[in-house]
Amino acid sequence: MWGAKQEQDLFLRFWSKKSLDSLEKAFIVPISKLCFFTLVEFLALRKQFRAWNHLSAVIGSTARIQVGRMSRLNFLS
Repeated sequence: MWGAKQEQDLFLRFWSKKSLDSLEKAFIVPISKLCFFTLVEFLALRKQFRAWNHLSAVIGSTARIQVGRMSRLNFLS
């Protein structure tokens, strides 16, 4: 049981890092071509995502699992 939980935590951390990296790479385009609201939305999402990662580090593995679920829902919607 303990090994499975550690594996799940590692997967969620890796998944969230990969998602943020790919999202940042998708936005490497000239800013003049971006709609202002798209840029603002991206910056807000990035800040929110980093806050979730910080929260999970402070609270512990239970929060990490919940954060992973919340992140997955936001990226899928």
